Amino acid sequence: MTNAPSDNFLAEMLLKNLGAKLGGGGTTAAGAGVVRRAMADKFGLRPRFDDGSGLSRYDSTSPRQVVTLLRRMAGHSVFVHSLAIAGETGTLIDEMRGTSAQGRCRGKTGTLYDVASLAGYCRARDGHTLAFAFLMNRLRTRTSVTPSRRAWRSRWPTTTVDTRSNGSDRIGRLGTAAVDQLAEPVLVDHGYAEPLRLD
Repeated sequence: MTNAPSDNFLAEMLLKNLGAKLGGGGTTAAGAGVVRRAMADKFGLRPRFDDGSGLSRYDSTSPRQVVTLLRRMAGHSVFVHSLAIAGETGTLIDEMRGTSAQGRCRGKTGTLYDVASLAGYCRARDGHTLAFAFLMNRLRTRTSVTPSRRAWRSRWPTTTVDTRSNGSDRIGRLGTAAVDQLAEPVLVDHGYAEPLRLD
């Protein structure tokens, strides 16, 4: 209900509800504290949370942390099915149409004035499921965000689908990326491979 349409209000209310039920108060700060503790305790991750929607400039994470979370959440069908489908639903309805990523990728977008991101899962041509996160920041002008974001969102997930385990940690000077193969215990990132324990 919140992810596919990318509803910022619902995301903020969900965070406040977590604060009310688990953090001692129905505030953004209490909810962010609950999420920070859960991310550290359950996933070993320490992103910086300031709000529930991701609109705050004080929110911060890395593609590696996002992919680690996606890898751990891959078995939770409610979460996976809450993500928009490339070229078909939600914020991705107009993205990646007519590419090999259409219908094969699910994801969540994020956009600020000079920031664009996309993270989720793709089913590669060889049948493997890949978790990916692409984060772009420091886009110079508002007019550059939309064309750059659309070209980038169409190109990178399509490349992810078309090539097995296509991973890197840099996309020029604009941002960073991580791709993790879920179907077998190999992570390809930073130009090297290392074994993974898949839960």
